[in-house]
Amino acid sequence: MLFQADVYRSLRLPVVLIGDGKLGGISATVSALESLLIRGYDVAAICLIEQDGLDNADAIAPKTTELGIPIFTMKPVPPQPEPLHRWYEEHNDVFSSVVTQLKKFHKSRLHRLDEMRDRAEKVFWWPFTQHKQYGGLSLIDSAHGDEFCTFNSTEKTLEPMFDACASWWTQGIGHGNAKMATALAYTAGRYGHVMFPENAHEPAFQLSEKLLHTVGRDWASRVYFSDDGSTAVEVGLKMAFRKYLADRGRSYADGSKLVVLAQANCYHGDTLGVMNIAEPSVFNEKQHPCQDVICWASIPTWHATQSY
Repeated sequence: MLFQADVYRSLRLPVVLIGDGKLGGISATVSALESLLIRGYDVAAICLIEQDGLDNADAIAPKTTELGIPIFTMKPVPPQPEPLHRWYEEHNDVFSSVVTQLKKFHKSRLHRLDEMRDRAEKVFWWPFTQHKQYGGLSLIDSAHGDEFCTFNSTEKTLEPMFDACASWWTQGIGHGNAKMATALAYTAGRYGHVMFPENAHEPAFQLSEKLLHTVGRDWASRVYFSDDGSTAVEVGLKMAFRKYLADRGRSYADGSKLVVLAQANCYHGDTLGVMNIAEPSVFNEKQHPCQDVICWASIPTWHATQSY
């Protein structure tokens, strides 16, 4: 089921949040604000129709001020069937101010992106990039589904760009997935970061059991969590080396030397250990010498010898 906030998310238009000025409206307004932020929206302004003299705007002002979101207040709407034209006329300046804020917000958004174009290369050290020869900078304002929203510095516009590699294979379910964003926000609010040695918490426990009962079924008995693919390969190598020697009552101290069988033309990541089990290439040949304890196994291939 898609909610309205999900339907419009791909556009990522600046939002004017209409808050609740009634009793209970503080919680309702703050909850709506946080829901929009979790989904990746920019809230440009909040409008509150105050009622019953509750001054809800004053109550939420500390939070909105911290976020840089202005609040515009209006008097109560007259009860039906009284005409609304006088109420609209009375608040004409407020509506004009909201429109001005929207234009100002969007202009500032584009200005920040344009300014970043000239300054980013002075502060970033990009991976897999020859900085003297790089072919141009993509200024990414946001991402949703399979596309980036990029800034065109010539036209001063925001335009879609297809993320062909799913951001190095990490976004198979698409960018800005609302279900994942909510789960991550919940977990961050519940735990923050919890050190893992000799600790257990529910998300890790549930994921471990699911992995053991699915992809690890019939061969895995425990789950070891690492933080990225390159590090995971190094962890696996370290475990394999240690177990091999321990099972045979040997150690590096007695001169034991292990040989690694690695796939030819492979790539496992950019940390030192995994670069050492990849054949010399443009990615690693200038970084360090390749270990002499590697055996390269060619990728199995099949060639058709008969025409069909």
